[in-house]
Amino acid sequence: MTLDYIHGFSIAEQRRLIRQAEVLATEVFRGIDIGGDERVLELGCGVGAELIQLRQRWPATRLTGLERSATQL
Repeated sequence: MTLDYIHGFSIAEQRRLIRQAEVLATEVFRGIDIGGDERVLELGCGVGAELIQLRQRWPATRLTGLERSATQL
């Protein structure tokens, strides 16, 4: 299995992924409520763009992200 990422691992790409998550968040999280003392585990979290969005919406939720590629973190 290759660990190559077609768009590369630059700071600009990390920012693009975070911005993309911001733009799509309303649709992605529509109808989801994970408030309270919930826990979320994101496997393959990449740069953590979705975790940022989760933290903004549900600050009391315990979030954990796992990523096997050190270059993504």
